[in-house]
Amino acid sequence: MTKAVENLNAPRPFRVGLVSTDPLRVVGFQAIFENHGRVEMVTATVPVLLRDTSMHLVLLCMATDDTLFNLLETFKGFRPDMRLIVMSHAPQNEQIRRMISAGAKGILPDSASEADIAMAIETVADGSIWAPRRVLASMIGDVSARPATTQIKGNIELTARERDVLERLVNGATNRQIGEELEIEERTVKAHIAK
Repeated sequence: MTKAVENLNAPRPFRVGLVSTDPLRVVGFQAIFENHGRVEMVTATVPVLLRDTSMHLVLLCMATDDTLFNLLETFKGFRPDMRLIVMSHAPQNEQIRRMISAGAKGILPDSASEADIAMAIETVADGSIWAPRRVLASMIGDVSARPATTQIKGNIELTARERDVLERLVNGATNRQIGEELEIEERTVKAHIAK
C-alpha cells in the first residue's frame, strides 16, 4: 500500500463508488483498496449510486464520449452533492474543461499511478479539484482576461494570501513549491486553491 493511500483522512471507511465496464480495472481497484480500512471501493450501477446517499464520491472509468458527459449531467442533476472523478484515456484540454463544467471534480488519465489515484480521491474528498495544472491555469487565465462587463456578478474578494497562491499557481508552481515559497503547509495551499 502506498503512503498516499494510507494518508486518506477519514474517521470511518470512505465510500467510493466505481463505475467501469472494464472488469480488470474493477479487480485492480478492489485489490488496491481491499485491505485498506479507510477506503471502501464499491462497484455499482449508476442508478444504485444515484440513490445511495452514503456514497461520498464516484470514480467513473470510461471513454471520453457523449455517454460520459450524459452521466456527468445526470449526476449533476440528481446528486449535485456527489463528488465525481473521471478516469479516461488521455483526455485533451478542452475535454477536461468540458468535464469540469459538467460537474467532474477530478480528472485522471488511465495511466495514473496508485499514488495519484489515492491523492485525487483525497483531494476531491476535501472539496478541491484534481486536474492537470495546465488546464486549471488556463481556466483561471480565461476568467482573469474577461472584460469587467462580463465578470461574474457579485464581488469576489481574495485575501492577500489567496492572491499570492493564485499568482504562483498561474505561473505553474506546484502545491509543494507554493507552500515552500510562502512557508505554509501544502494542505493550506490546497485549501486556498479550493476557495
